[in-house]
Amino acid sequence: YKGTTGGLDVVMKNIVYDYYSKDLSVKVKTAKYQKMKQGKYLGGHVPYGLMKDPEDKHKLLIDPEAAAVVREIFDMALSDMKITVIARTLNEKGIETPADYYRRKHPKSKKFAGVSELNCWNHNSVRRILQQEMYYGAVVGHKRQGTIVGCKHTTVVPKEEQFIVDGRHEAIVSKEDFLKVQEMFVRRSETKKLVDKSYPLYRKVKCATCGRAMMFKANTVRGREYRYFACPHAVTQIEDGCCKDWFKESDLNNIVWSAIQSLLALTDATEKRLKEKKAAAISDTSESVKYLASLQREKERCDSERFANVDAFMAGNLDKDIYQRRRAELTRKAELLDAQISELEQKIKDAQTVKDDGLADALVNMKKYSEETQLTQKMVQALIEEVRVTDKEHVEIRWKFSDEVLREIME
Repeated sequence: YKGTTGGLDVVMKNIVYDYYSKDLSVKVKTAKYQKMKQGKYLGGHVPYGLMKDPEDKHKLLIDPEAAAVVREIFDMALSDMKITVIARTLNEKGIETPADYYRRKHPKSKKFAGVSELNCWNHNSVRRILQQEMYYGAVVGHKRQGTIVGCKHTTVVPKEEQFIVDGRHEAIVSKEDFLKVQEMFVRRSETKKLVDKSYPLYRKVKCATCGRAMMFKANTVRGREYRYFACPHAVTQIEDGCCKDWFKESDLNNIVWSAIQSLLALTDATEKRLKEKKAAAISDTSESVKYLASLQREKERCDSERFANVDAFMAGNLDKDIYQRRRAELTRKAELLDAQISELEQKIKDAQTVKDDGLADALVNMKKYSEETQLTQKMVQALIEEVRVTDKEHVEIRWKFSDEVLREIME
């Protein structure tokens, strides 16, 4: 059968190997699930306040230094202290964040190596600790799972499908205290006002200092509505860092709308310049094509003269000195013509299309909103990458097109 079936044997082997790999993956996953159901810890990174038993990597022990901080956080939460207040209290006391603590304990590890110098306790880090089941002695497994066999992408597993085994190690806090804190979360979430997500600068405003998304809030005080942005981490910082001021939504909207209007006002003039540039390029190309044709004819004549010079010498009709002199002259002329032709061909090729660096696409996108009379979310999503706020005097707009395009429009 050789030569008639191609790589059929290779294909069949690959199919078998693929099924074998998937079957092996399922078997490994089943074995891991069995260990999780037994309460064995299979995770890599251990939660803050705990550490792996040196004698049994599947068992956890209390880390006394970090566990004291965890207990303090739970005590403050049980005293009905807000999460942001807890975070600020920890920062005022100079307590290391989990990332800083880990780096001090494991100086050779690359984990948390990219954490910002402005890193501090915030509402997210405190919330993660208050929602960690392992602090009351449980081991939690199967928190995430792959979407399909062989894929690295994972999704969160619902709480009821996770493997939670109580009493597998010494507790940092009691289960009763842990459940009380969870009840507080539920109670506060029920009374929490949902923020409307239809405002123009939705998910676009960033703190220029820490780079994080700024929080949008809408409150009503004495019948008057206040809508503003604020860096959620500034309230927990005690040293110079993120700006602690809040920024009115209307002020930022006016700044962004004014910038967009300025650009929209220049689209017609820019489009005209772009058309003129393309027309000039077409005209230059036409002249260059004519000149190239003349150079190519000149090169053909030069080649004919070179052949004629050789034929005359071979026939004995031309003196050797004259032949060599003409050959040198014609060779220099041919080399010069070749260089000119090559340069001109490249020039014509470059001029086939005017390089606008995305300018034409940007103009088409901008002209869609030329008739708008106010700032809209759709407009912002299409034109703006982000709005970075340093303080009330410094606001930077980063567009979805390059700096070269922006300079071309502002020209």
